[in-house]
Amino acid sequence: MNIRKILLIIVIVNFAGFAGVNDWASRSGFQLLNVSSAAKITALGGAGAAVPADFALYSNPANYGNDSLYRLSFERLWRITYTDLTVNRFEVFFPVRKVFMAVSAQNHTVSDIYIRDIFPENPPQKGDLSADWQFSQLSFTVGYHRTEKFDWAFSTGIAFDKFLDEIAYAFIMNGGFIWKILKDDLRIGLSFNNFGVTTPMINEEDGEQWGSGEKLPTSMRTGAQYSNSIKSLNFSVAGDMLYWHIYDEKQGRAKNAGKRLQFPLGLQISPADWISIRTGKTLGADYNILNFGFGLNANFLEFDLAAATYKYETSVEWEFLAGISLNFGSTKRTK
Repeated sequence: MNIRKILLIIVIVNFAGFAGVNDWASRSGFQLLNVSSAAKITALGGAGAAVPADFALYSNPANYGNDSLYRLSFERLWRITYTDLTVNRFEVFFPVRKVFMAVSAQNHTVSDIYIRDIFPENPPQKGDLSADWQFSQLSFTVGYHRTEKFDWAFSTGIAFDKFLDEIAYAFIMNGGFIWKILKDDLRIGLSFNNFGVTTPMINEEDGEQWGSGEKLPTSMRTGAQYSNSIKSLNFSVAGDMLYWHIYDEKQGRAKNAGKRLQFPLGLQISPADWISIRTGKTLGADYNILNFGFGLNANFLEFDLAAATYKYETSVEWEFLAGISLNFGSTKRTK
């Protein structure tokens, strides 16, 4: 076994501990599927089963059916203090009569993981081996307005996880449904996310494989959003029940096992048509302190900003998301 392979194993063992600290669900970069919430959903504490938003495929792809505008979206995420994680996302959405479609791409990077996370007490030296840990995903979503009160959507995608000369691939599936009742003021959603398994790690130079692949961090969520107004003040409340396969720290770092049930809750208040203020929290996730953010709308431009705080044994970690969308085409809007 060559030195790069040994180093890769060391990194993955360490990254498993990283996964345990962050309550993520696997031993490789595919665990980053669990930090895929859009800025709007993050600000609402992760409650996204019934909430329309950009990059809806990561919470419930059926929520794309709420939009009748063509859209280009870009989003960037920073996670600081502990992980040095950044995420870039790009999306094109286009409705065609009763059909709606989206092409979504994202790239996650953890910078210099060998230097930072294996030997953080040693300053980098000339000749030290380090690399960015890369996780990327490309997905296509198609949905259908079955009736005025019912939408469904399904997405398929490919993803890869790369460190040094080693790479693994996965085929990922997501699906969901939305029911709209009470004059569309009440939305009920159900979604299934991240179904699939990975390939073994493959060396790009010699084709050598190791491991047998792993199950993706699969999740199922159901939830509701209720919208109403008091005079000129519009508001909505959202809540999910999230059930997922997750890393179980009590079973040891080398094992994926267990299930976890969490309850994301969120509140959005809009004192005017051009601004929305949001806050939320994930109950049952011991690490989540509070999420908050806001959204701005100006003609065909939308801007969303979110922040989330997480508390671990040794530090408090901040996550920031900023997203911008350009909307064009029909000006018809739905709730």
